[in-house]
Amino acid sequence: MATETKKRIFYFDELRALAIIFVVLCHACILFRPFRYETLTVSMPGIFYVLTHVAVPIFFMLSGALLLNRDYHGLSAFFKKRFSRILYPFLFWIPIAIIISLFILHNSYNDAFKTFFGINRWPWFVWTMMGIYLILPVINSFVREYGMKGCEYFMIIWFVTIILNTFNHYPFYQLELSYFARFIGYLVLGYWLANKTVNISDRNMILFGFLMFFASISIDFYIFMKDIPKIETKYLSLFVVLASIGLFLMFKRYSHYCDSNPESLLGRAHSKIENGIVGKAVLSLSVCSYGMYLVNSLLYKIIDKVFHVNQLRLLPILFIGVLILSWLLVYVLSKIPVLDKFSGAG
Repeated sequence: MATETKKRIFYFDELRALAIIFVVLCHACILFRPFRYETLTVSMPGIFYVLTHVAVPIFFMLSGALLLNRDYHGLSAFFKKRFSRILYPFLFWIPIAIIISLFILHNSYNDAFKTFFGINRWPWFVWTMMGIYLILPVINSFVREYGMKGCEYFMIIWFVTIILNTFNHYPFYQLELSYFARFIGYLVLGYWLANKTVNISDRNMILFGFLMFFASISIDFYIFMKDIPKIETKYLSLFVVLASIGLFLMFKRYSHYCDSNPESLLGRAHSKIENGIVGKAVLSLSVCSYGMYLVNSLLYKIIDKVFHVNQLRLLPILFIGVLILSWLLVYVLSKIPVLDKFSGAG
């Protein structure tokens, strides 16, 4: 049975680092709306925007892989540990966001107040996670009781809700499936993918994952570009779910291949990466990811207000600058006593 203390899994950190990079890139692309699809260069913000749709699902999947099938020694211990992890940084950055909204962005008091509740604003993810944490002890008990078969039962129904949602048919009349719907399914999916053993070679599974990721993202992009009505293209789209599965499988099985073949060229290269400066950067990005999520949108809003960003050639500079600045800000705060628990690093 899983225990409370777990050794860090490097491919989890790799996925989380990639996810926060995608989030920062996504928010950079949003500044260049409405997206246009002409030349390849002009189309880049829209292409990157669709590509980064897998970031939020990956965060949820990693939460499931890490938080399910655990012994939390009671509800109070669970809520004290998990809610403080997301709540303290949220309560620290939200007043700052409201001040920025009022005095730098010159928004109305009504718009500034909406920031707290995540209405058309970045905190929606935090509120969603808090809701998931409320139900997580129930799902955790279910997974501990019924194991992988229970996960598969849950996911079958969840996939039904995803398919219905993708084609704008959810909810389906009076069929009550809300207990299985929306983002909670990603947690069960993440736990299942992380722990399911499939008798397929690592090479074939990596190829399968890549093809699933590429094909699903391509379909999602086509639908998004053509603006096909009544077909979902974001986080609760079947195509984003499949793309997220493909990405997760690629990282998992590549890591497994390198661990199983340490003397191979890829195995030696991956070991050097994991234990070298790149590995330390990946770990740091992973640890700082939640704080970076909270900070990067604020930085973009300030930059856009001051500099009126509208030139496409500034996209890579803007993205890299905000990525580094938000990373550095969270990292520095995490090293300051008292402020460390508000930084969002952990």
